[in-house]
Amino acid sequence: MSKKLLEKLEKYENEAYKSASGVDWLEIIGEGFKFYIKECVNDNKIATIKGFEKYIDEMNEVFSN
Repeated sequence: MSKKLLEKLEKYENEAYKSASGVDWLEIIGEGFKFYIKECVNDNKIATIKGFEKYIDEMNEVFSN
């Protein structure tokens, strides 16, 4: 799982750099993690790597459009 997630993160990052928005993507990932954790706290859910992976997949869809 860790290797797959790392590959996905690197893919998203590389795509962002190709579109000249890599620094923005890295900032969004950092903020995204904070917001994901906040969402989990507010919803009384357990934060998981799988949940964060889903969250960044959704962020990537919005970011790349």
